[in-house]
Amino acid sequence: IFYSSWIYVAVFVATAINDGQTQEQIVDLFQITRAKAEEILTFLTQAGICEKVDGKYKMGKSVVYISNDSQFVVKHHTNWRIRAIQKMDAREESELFFTSPMSISKGDLQRIRELFAKTIQTTLEICKDSPAEEVVCLNIDLFKTLD
Repeated sequence: IFYSSWIYVAVFVATAINDGQTQEQIVDLFQITRAKAEEILTFLTQAGICEKVDGKYKMGKSVVYISNDSQFVVKHHTNWRIRAIQKMDAREESELFFTSPMSISKGDLQRIRELFAKTIQTTLEICKDSPAEEVVCLNIDLFKTLD
């Protein structure tokens, strides 16, 4: 269920903001119905990845991570790429969308891959210590378009 839609992951991430979110805050933040917010928050608490404390939903102590060999990883990536496409029409100046088909050498492909891998690691280190204020998603793809 958690990886069935981007909204489950996004609500989970939002529970880190301001030391938790009420159901009404989730409704307002994501512009979803109260029933949908309740469904998501109930799932998150029953799954043990969120907890309800004094009317606020907060991230639990469990770490949520999906490995590349999980049967759900493709769905997870797809959900967030679809969400990125949906956001492009109403993009804000603070957001970044980039697509650049190109032809390059095999060696440069490896160099760029290594550069992105280092950037991802640096990004994760920054996120670890960053106070939760926004729910964002970073999608990076670098792939051969032909086999």
